[in-house]
Amino acid sequence: LVERQVSNGNVHEYKIFSDGTKPLVATIAWTDVSGNVGTAGETNIKLVNDLDVRIIDDRGNERLPWILDPSSPTVLARQGDNIRDNVEKIEIDNPEPAQYTVRISHKGNLVSGSQAYG
Repeated sequence: LVERQVSNGNVHEYKIFSDGTKPLVATIAWTDVSGNVGTAGETNIKLVNDLDVRIIDDRGNERLPWILDPSSPTVLARQGDNIRDNVEKIEIDNPEPAQYTVRISHKGNLVSGSQAYG
């Protein structure tokens, strides 16, 4: 478990090693600052501070978090750039034994110049 704060323009990276015997999972969560309230059924993006988690293998291949499509709520989750949620999760069910990098970054400018995450 890591609890840190990312500042505007900064990226945090954590090196981890998988022996290939268990799934590799990374989850990030943060308390987003207050944004505009929408109406029921509205699909406009409300996330204010958009943090991102990625897992990169030793060949540079990048894994993305799970996402849902609010315009198609019956469709299964897929991996992609999560621009809606303040919790992001990546799962690699059968990782190769190797070193991986977990990267935490953000889009745009962070309100107040930084955002805490865990």
